[in-house]
Amino acid sequence: MNTDNIKKIIEKNNGIITATEADKYGIDSWYLTDMVRKGKLERIGRGIYFNSGFDNYDEMYFFQLQNKVCIYSYQTALYIH
Repeated sequence: MNTDNIKKIIEKNNGIITATEADKYGIDSWYLTDMVRKGKLERIGRGIYFNSGFDNYDEMYFFQLQNKVCIYSYQTALYIH
């Protein structure tokens, strides 16, 4: 049942789920770890998981999820803009 809820959240978020978000829905992070072991999810960083079935893998977005206070400047800001 929890894996079904995780799949729904991933579908809603275009392939991405965070441990914080899973906790918000009352899902233990063990289920995320189990899905990684089974090859259903990929662990991108601490608390960030991605379903490789989606084609929106964005390293900058994952970096932003890990570092909430990050400020992009110079060429990176220009590239994003």
